[in-house]
Amino acid sequence: MTDETAAPPRVPFFRNPDYLKLVAAQGLSLTGREIESLVLPLLVLGLTGSPAQVGFIAATQTVPYVALSLIAGALIDRWDRKWVMLACDAIRALAFASLPVAWWFGGLHIAQLYVVALVAGSAFVFYNISEISSLPLIVEPSELTRATSSNTVVEWIGENLGPAIGGVLVGLRRNTVVGAMLAYAVQAAILGLSLPLLGTIRRPLHSPRDKQQERHLLREIREGVAWLFAHPPIRTMAFLAMALSILFGPVMLAMIVLARGEFHARPAAIGLMFSAGGVAGIASTLAAPWFRRHLPAGQIIVFGVVIWALGLAAIAAAGSMLALAAAWLILPGVSGIRDVTSISYRLSLIPAGMQGRVNSVFRFVAWGLRPAALATGGFAIGALGARQTLWLLAGGMALTAVAAVASPLRRAR
Repeated sequence: MTDETAAPPRVPFFRNPDYLKLVAAQGLSLTGREIESLVLPLLVLGLTGSPAQVGFIAATQTVPYVALSLIAGALIDRWDRKWVMLACDAIRALAFASLPVAWWFGGLHIAQLYVVALVAGSAFVFYNISEISSLPLIVEPSELTRATSSNTVVEWIGENLGPAIGGVLVGLRRNTVVGAMLAYAVQAAILGLSLPLLGTIRRPLHSPRDKQQERHLLREIREGVAWLFAHPPIRTMAFLAMALSILFGPVMLAMIVLARGEFHARPAAIGLMFSAGGVAGIASTLAAPWFRRHLPAGQIIVFGVVIWALGLAAIAAAGSMLALAAAWLILPGVSGIRDVTSISYRLSLIPAGMQGRVNSVFRFVAWGLRPAALATGGFAIGALGARQTLWLLAGGMALTAVAAVASPLRRAR
């Protein structure tokens, strides 16, 4: 006899249309964002010739991580995350499209880059927290690790396809500024493509909450802070992520300056170098569920930091463009496994109604000092040189690896 009270069969995450739309939109959104990761330094260097100016603008883009993360997390736990993501991608598309429009009418100025960086960075804070907090609402808890792995694969594709597209588009024009304007126009168009995907997600992307129990915003933020600091593995992961964010922040700019100045590489070659890392990153991400089944989360995360320290030293020692590209492969080659493990472990522990707040506190701790790191890194590259700056960053990463090995995180299951 059939049990009519049995729950209906669950749809696997890879057949879940809402998950597929979310992850496809995330891929487009990150592709659009990462085009700028190469185009912005090339554009600012073309306009000013100053690595310090690149660092200051990049820092401006990350200031919202400090200023908005905590309040964004509390608000996102109140709002429908789908509409937050829709608004954020629309704002970012318009902001980036304003640059080629201003250039076309002869009004492009370095000050506009600062404004666009601030607006786009603010929108990204809300988008990023909304997206990661939506995943547990779409997939079953038992599938969270595999879904996070698949999501991260798509992110890797977007993050590494973006620089390749940016490098090719800038290289299509003899003048770097003209090529950058073409790249920004394409970037805005790609971000626009994510909107219909997000708009057709049917599942509500907010946690049901009793309006009578809704409390003061600052109190809710304090709850997120208290939850994170009351759980030692998550707290340790947050501070480890902070160290990695500080040390990795200036790495790509230093590599770009080294490749352009010492190796005389073309923009397309630089973009290809960063995109080649995406292949290693995708392979690493696909392997993450296997590693997670056979190893504790803490060991995977700690070992990943050790490999990053070795990879950054290899980047600093690179004597040719080929050696630089080969050394770069080490970092994304281990990041996929470490990131999938870290994210899925964190999401599995956070209650659904606190995902936005706790993830925002995590982001605040992890990225809070990134603006200062980018600004200081750009200044150091201009004052000391790209290679010397890379050696300093490699030394800091080695110390971080030692601290990670000695931390209780290695015992996290």
